[in-house]
Amino acid sequence: MNNFFDILIQKFSNLINLYNKLLSNFFNKLNYKNFSILIVDKRVVITTVVIIVSIVAHFSTPAFYKTDRVKNLLENQLGNEFNFNFDLNNDVHYAMFPRPHFHFKNISLNAKGKKFASIESFRIYLSFKKFFEKEKLKIQYLKIKKAKFNFEITSFPILLKFFDKKLSKLDVDIYDSNIFLKDNDDGTLSILKLDKGKINYDVQTLKNRLLLNGEIFNNPVILSMKNDFNKKDLNLDIDFEKIGIQLKNEINYAEKIKSGLTIVSNYGKNHPIYYSFDKKQFRFKSGKKNKELHLFEGTATLKPFFLKTNINVKDISLKNLIQAESLFMKLVRSNLFLSKNLNLVVNVNSQEVKDYRLLDNLLLKMELNQGMLSFKDSSIELSEIASIKLLNGNFKKKDDLDYFSAEFDINIFDSAKLYKLFQTKKKYRRKIDNINFVINYDFQLDTISIERISIDRETNDSMQNFVKDFNTQENQLKNRVELRNLFNFLIESYEG
Repeated sequence: MNNFFDILIQKFSNLINLYNKLLSNFFNKLNYKNFSILIVDKRVVITTVVIIVSIVAHFSTPAFYKTDRVKNLLENQLGNEFNFNFDLNNDVHYAMFPRPHFHFKNISLNAKGKKFASIESFRIYLSFKKFFEKEKLKIQYLKIKKAKFNFEITSFPILLKFFDKKLSKLDVDIYDSNIFLKDNDDGTLSILKLDKGKINYDVQTLKNRLLLNGEIFNNPVILSMKNDFNKKDLNLDIDFEKIGIQLKNEINYAEKIKSGLTIVSNYGKNHPIYYSFDKKQFRFKSGKKNKELHLFEGTATLKPFFLKTNINVKDISLKNLIQAESLFMKLVRSNLFLSKNLNLVVNVNSQEVKDYRLLDNLLLKMELNQGMLSFKDSSIELSEIASIKLLNGNFKKKDDLDYFSAEFDINIFDSAKLYKLFQTKKKYRRKIDNINFVINYDFQLDTISIERISIDRETNDSMQNFVKDFNTQENQLKNRVELRNLFNFLIESYEG
């Protein structure tokens, strides 16, 4: 054992001697002339000294600042900048790269004694100005990651008040976070999955700015807001790129009852909407009219949230309304409105139907209740021949397939005219008063199947066989010929 230590000490001594020899050779070769050249350029010396001192001081910063002092200084400065209570904790780390900053984990934001945000990662980047003055830390910008923000639907006036003053010049970057919109009972109405966002005060335009890029109900959305707090004017643009809808909002909130204008754009077509609101109710109407009636108008109450609107048009295209790739069906299938806390009633009235001259007086009533979208008590008239009623229709999901199930009831005013319209063979023209049927429409396959059917509340084996034969084929009923053939096959089956 002693031999081992003796050998180790000997090798260490040899290493020291070698180091001393190299150092001596270096200084022997460094004569006065070489040294004078090195120090002629004072800028080199000064720059070198500054860099060395800065690096040493920088690495000593964690020891220079105590955790409690840092936390208190930052909480006070952030509170003054944003008028929020930043509940920082002692779980703080100092990092040098990419620039000096403090990293806090699992903090919360509070306003008026209520927590509205929890943040998993919160980085405070420091300015080099006054960097070494421990009592005067200067924040450059903030970076928030994996945060959860909670806002009640009635919090809009509070948010408006927040932006109704000059925001901090500090840039706030937000990544990989969620914004929860809730009702008064803490139920979630919708969730905005935020990929990235930015909040700041633009010194060039003298406006507060908010930019969010994320996803809501599986639909990508970009939200951009600019607010002139001096003129009380707010611009809010929302872009749903996937469904081709853009909304441009101009809001003036100088008075007790706020007023605004929204331009809804869809593939080049613009639709103006005027609205006003206070703490209790939201009122809106279209800029265009159909005779004396607005194309649409309605109200929405906030506690609890309920929307009711009437749409009045001169004519409407059923094909553009119900075909799989229409805007309406895209909205329905996007799940944009399917929230258990969102309730609405929409009534659509149209004098004429553009697709077919004999169809008129369309009444379409859509209800959204507890996340279920349905159509009830809707109707359309077939000239003076019959009234077609949609008793109940629901959008359903089964085995990852979307389909629409509906029950129709046809009350026939004049069966002779109905047979003439469909060119039914005369030997099958028996007087009938009612046809009732339930169909299912598959959005993915774009096909229709019949669940059940009856004539004058009766059915028979021939009609059941008709249903089975119909369902074995991929029926789409794209034109009037297919519809005419279907009707005549049904009548023939009814006659046995």
